[in-house]
This record gives sequence, structure tokens and C-alpha cells, in this order.
Amino acid sequence: MKPIIIVTIVAFALTIAGAQSINRQSYYPAIEKNTLPRVAINKLLGTHNPKMWTCNTVLYLNETIVLRFEPPNPPFLGIIDPQGHFFYLVFPAEDVIGNLMPFIESKCFESLRELQINTTTLHGDPYTYGVYDTQLVFTQSGVYTFIMGGNLHVDSFYLLENVKIKYIHSLCLNQPIETIVVK
Repeated sequence: MKPIIIVTIVAFALTIAGAQSINRQSYYPAIEKNTLPRVAINKLLGTHNPKMWTCNTVLYLNETIVLRFEPPNPPFLGIIDPQGHFFYLVFPAEDVIGNLMPFIESKCFESLRELQINTTTLHGDPYTYGVYDTQLVFTQSGVYTFIMGGNLHVDSFYLLENVKIKYIHSLCLNQPIETIVVK
């Protein structure tokens, strides 16, 4: 008699569990059909969907980096050189002082999907007291970090969108001589 009761209880529990899983599917039809956008799926899974990235992470003198974005973009983009010096590249036009013009103004940057930057000609605001002229950014070999956000002055730039690239301050051996731009 005991085995029959045990089998009946187990069968009843499995029936209830099966019914609950069928009902659960009806509560989340979008997830079951996989019709959610990639961003929503990543949020559900807890993964990070980058808003800034690049495919070319090693660059040489006179090469161009292509940064790609998932708009809308925040109002600030900066870069940190291998020595830890910070440069603003994107900021609002109303913040201009002296000759410190942004590489791209924040309003234009907001909807931008791609930004091409030449390593030989990029100038940025060095964010140094008393300096009112932009300065050349790529001046030495090492790792450069692009950072993007609503406030770039946080304790850790890992809290911001960031992209690291390795820059080599010499010509690539495969680069033709006639393409060198000198300013």
C-alpha cells in the first residue's frame, strides 16, 4: 500500500510541476519567441552591450582609428594617453575657452554612429589649468584609452564606456611612404 501512495504522490507532484511550466510560458511570450531586441536580451541576461567599440586595436603613426557608437551618445568623449594625461575630444560648444575647440561638438556627437580619427592630426583639450590651446594627442607609443560618458571625472574610468588601443609611434612597415601626412 505504501508504494502505491508514494508513486501517486510523485505522479501528482510531477503533474503539478508540468502544469506550472506550461503556464509560465504563457506569461512570457516574447522571451519564448525570442522577439526581444538584443539590448533587452542582454539586460535580462545581465551582460553588457557596449555603446562604443573599434575593430582596429593596434595603430601606427598616420593610421586612422574608426570608433563606432550605439546612439544616443553622452556629451563627452575623452582620451587618456600612456602617461595618464587626459584630453577632451568631445564637449559642448558653450564650454569653449580660448582656442580649446572640441574635435566634435556634443550636439553633433549625440547621434553619431562612427568617428574616424587620424593618429597624426588629432588634437584635444589637455584639461590643464592655464592651457588654452589644443595639443597633439598621439605623441608616444603605448596604450591609449578612449572614455565616453555624461561625466568623465569619476574615480574609475571602468565605470564609463571605454576602448583601449595600442599605438606604435612609428610607420607601419606595410604603409606606403607617399600616404604620410605631415602638419
